[in-house]
Amino acid sequence: SGRLQVYGIQSAELHLYTHLDPETIRDWGWDHPSISVHGWVSQQELQGVLRTADILFLPFSFSEGVRYAVESAFPSKTADYLAAGKPILVFGPPYSSVVHYGVQEGFAEIVTEFSADALARGIHNIVAFPEHRDALSYRALEVFSLHHDIDRQRSQFLLMLKTLTGGSHV
Repeated sequence: SGRLQVYGIQSAELHLYTHLDPETIRDWGWDHPSISVHGWVSQQELQGVLRTADILFLPFSFSEGVRYAVESAFPSKTADYLAAGKPILVFGPPYSSVVHYGVQEGFAEIVTEFSADALARGIHNIVAFPEHRDALSYRALEVFSLHHDIDRQRSQFLLMLKTLTGGSHV
């Protein structure tokens, strides 16, 4: 819509990785020069793809018809995004589980208003303020390490078992 230009961002590209067929992409209006649609990538390829992004976009539906899912679901890609160490833009209603998590942990630019202007403002906040962008990236890695790193979780679990068993071998 040109809304980003209002904020001094002359061009932007959105890269989507999806199984959608070309007809659906066309029907949804995603056959736009600024939108690149790619096929699905394997988990092994995913981190490389995520590291090429400037901003990782994590949208949630604003539709009241799916409110329960938005409140209770937690997309597994959140951990992948955190591990990439890139700034994350969460776009969803205030009651979204990911919005709550992002606010609580401080790893994302949060946009809770369903408008092109609010979304453009969120993108601008990441692009225009390097300190903010770097802080989001750093915090994403911290949150991944604290809450999503399987090696750390195993180690903490084994330590808890050791404590509960009075130090006997587990």
